Amino acid sequence: MRTTGGAQIEIGLIAGGLGTRPSVHLLAGGEIVLVGYDIYVAGVEISAAKVRFEIELAGVFYEFLEGPSDDTAIVVHELGAAMIDRKGVERWSVITDIIREWNVDKTGGLWLTTLHRHERARVDIVTGEIPGEEGG
Repeated sequence: MRTTGGAQIEIGLIAGGLGTRPSVHLLAGGEIVLVGYDIYVAGVEISAAKVRFEIELAGVFYEFLEGPSDDTAIVVHELGAAMIDRKGVERWSVITDIIREWNVDKTGGLWLTTLHRHERARVDIVTGEIPGEEGG
């Protein structure tokens, strides 16, 4: 990976092998790279080549999805999803049963399907609200 100044950096990672393979997602014009692995998301400031934050998820990391702005990402994990910003702030989090499938629709809804009951929930990717639930 290269910094905005063109310098090459490498990110080393020790992972326990839980879930999917580690994954990266660039935020905020390439200043911050999120690294998802095991049950964590780490934020690395590329220009300084330093870890700025690490967040423990409620379940095993699955995938990054585009957030509603360039300084956010949606993190799908074993037990739901969360939106994380470039400072490591979890703006919202939704906890469910074990997730089997997920997708984003054209209206900004993140659909989560659970493994055992095959229940589907639509999460607003901006607010984290699930319509029909209290506060949603």
